Amino acid sequence: MNSIVIQINKKGIQTYKRALMNWDDIENEKIISRTFTAKESKHDFKNEINYLFFNFRDERIEIKIDDLDITDSELNHYLKIYRESFNQRQQNISNYKVH
Repeated sequence: MNSIVIQINKKGIQTYKRALMNWDDIENEKIISRTFTAKESKHDFKNEINYLFFNFRDERIEIKIDDLDITDSELNHYLKIYRESFNQRQQNISNYKVH
């Protein structure tokens, strides 16, 4: 894929259709798979499609990721890195305010 579809960084997640969604407003980010069966086929043809899923405020966001130039495990790795980095910064900020 030639254009940027998803951008993940220390501030949050941005897609080609949406403005930046801050980590503060994102929950339950993960890679999910859905299996679809073709009912018109006499064979048990099943197609699995992978999505980036997360809750943003009161909205469920699902973005198809099978056509991206990154593997599911790489994307999951970046989600984990940036989430942990954000959580650490938040912890440092709250520790700083306590002193």
